[in-house]
Amino acid sequence: MGLDMEIIRVRKGNYDSNVVYDRSNVNGIILGVDFESYEDTKQLAPYASPLKVRSSEIDFAKISKDYGFGEDVHIGDFSLDSVEVIDDASGKRVTISNDEVREKYTVETFEDRFVCAAETVRSWRKRYDIQNFFHENLGCHVENTGMYMISEELLEEFNEAFPEFALVDEEGSGLFYWEWY
Repeated sequence: MGLDMEIIRVRKGNYDSNVVYDRSNVNGIILGVDFESYEDTKQLAPYASPLKVRSSEIDFAKISKDYGFGEDVHIGDFSLDSVEVIDDASGKRVTISNDEVREKYTVETFEDRFVCAAETVRSWRKRYDIQNFFHENLGCHVENTGMYMISEELLEEFNEAFPEFALVDEEGSGLFYWEWY
């Protein structure tokens, strides 16, 4: 594993806020309704569009009831054909086939979300010179997997420092730095 970095172009998505979309059909960055409360996502606000999303989730309350678990359960492991559920209080574990999870332990939810259309315009692996540039010039502490807006001034500085990777600003969009270890 190593350092992966991307420059992501973000813009408003083309979704109708009166339509309920299946989560698997939504492309881009899906945000919770409270995304503006978080430092690493609030800068996405100008590009976020409201959206209604239908999702499927595991019904942990029903699994707890059927298997005599407590309230604090989670997925411990999953594979192509099953899911292991763990009860933290008792340490009990159960392996349930994916077919059984779909048939008995899946609930459909409807949620209000926000979405931003996103595309990767540049990506690098283990380019520590580029990482150092952003860490030194973003003006904040960079967290793993955070989204950091690139200002016009920073864009100019980047293009001067790395002309082989010059980035172009487009009207109605924003450029963001993202990294992952």
